[in-house]
Amino acid sequence: MKHHLLMTTAAGAALALTTPAMANNYFTMFGGVSFLDDTSDHIFDTSGTFASSTSGTTGRTLVTSGPQTFGSYSGIQYVYQFNQRTTVTSGAYVYGVDADLSADTGFVVGAAMGKELTNGWNVEVEAAYRKHNVDADLNLYVSTSYVSTIYTQLMQSSFTHVTNVSSLATATVIASSTIGFGVTAVGSAGVSSTSGVGGYSTTASESGDFKTFSIMANAWFDLGQGSGGMQPYVGGGIGWAKVDFGAGTLKADDSGLAYQLGAGVGWNMGSGRINLEYRYFAVPDLSFDFGGGASFDGDYTASEIIVGWRMPL
Repeated sequence: MKHHLLMTTAAGAALALTTPAMANNYFTMFGGVSFLDDTSDHIFDTSGTFASSTSGTTGRTLVTSGPQTFGSYSGIQYVYQFNQRTTVTSGAYVYGVDADLSADTGFVVGAAMGKELTNGWNVEVEAAYRKHNVDADLNLYVSTSYVSTIYTQLMQSSFTHVTNVSSLATATVIASSTIGFGVTAVGSAGVSSTSGVGGYSTTASESGDFKTFSIMANAWFDLGQGSGGMQPYVGGGIGWAKVDFGAGTLKADDSGLAYQLGAGVGWNMGSGRINLEYRYFAVPDLSFDFGGGASFDGDYTASEIIVGWRMPL
C-alpha cells in the first residue's frame, strides 16, 4: 500500500509537470528550522496473578502459674496460650513502561522541481530530509493489589510438675515425681481479611533522534503581486514519509501517508526568487515496534520556518 501510494504520488506530480498549460520550469533548494511536537505513549505492559501462604505462631503468653493440688498430690503448673496462624494471600500485578518524548529544535533541507502554470498555480515534486534530537523519559512502574485471609486458632499448652506425697502429717519424704506436657484447643477459629495496593516506579532518560525522509507532490498558488515586489502564496502537498527513531536500546521505524500545508511570500531577485514560508508537516498514525510486545504509537507533527531559493531551468 505504501509503495502504491508513492508511485501514485510520483505519477501525479509527473503528469502535472507535463501539463500543456505551463510556462516555466524551475528548481528550488530550501532549508530551515523544524519544531517537532512533543508526544507520549504507553510502550509496554504485562499483568499476572500471584498466591502465597505462610504459617507460624504469633507468640506465647503465660496464662497461669502456681501450686496445684490433685487429690493427694501436690505440684506446680504453668499454662501458656499461643496463636497458630495461617495466611493465604492472593493478588494481581501490572508492570509497564510509559515514554515521554520531547524534541529539540531540528532542521529540514530539501529540493523540488516544478512548473509555473499560467493560471497562478505551481506544481512540483519535492524530496526532503528532517532530523530532530529527542529526550526520551521512560517511566517504569509496578502496581500490585492483594487480599490476605488470616486463619487464627487459639491453642493452650500446659507444663505440670507433680510431686507424690504420701502423708503431709508425718512429713514423709518424696515418694515419686512426674512431669507432664499437653496441648489442647481452647478457643474458636477466627478469620480476618485485609486488602491493599502497593506500587513502585522509577524513571530513566535516554537521548535519541528522529530522522525523516519524505517525497511529496505539492501545489502552490500565487495570490498576486503585492507591494514592494512581494509575491504571497499558499498551498500544500501530499506524499509519503519514512521515520526512523532511536533512543538507547529502543530502535524502530515506520512509514506512511504524509501531508503539509503552508503559506509564504517570495521576492524576485534577478532571474530567481527567494521564498520565506511557514509549513505544517505531519505523518499521522505511526507505530514504532520495538519487539517483545513493546511499541510506541503517535503522530509526527512539526511546524517549520523555511527559506528557499527558486531558479528557472
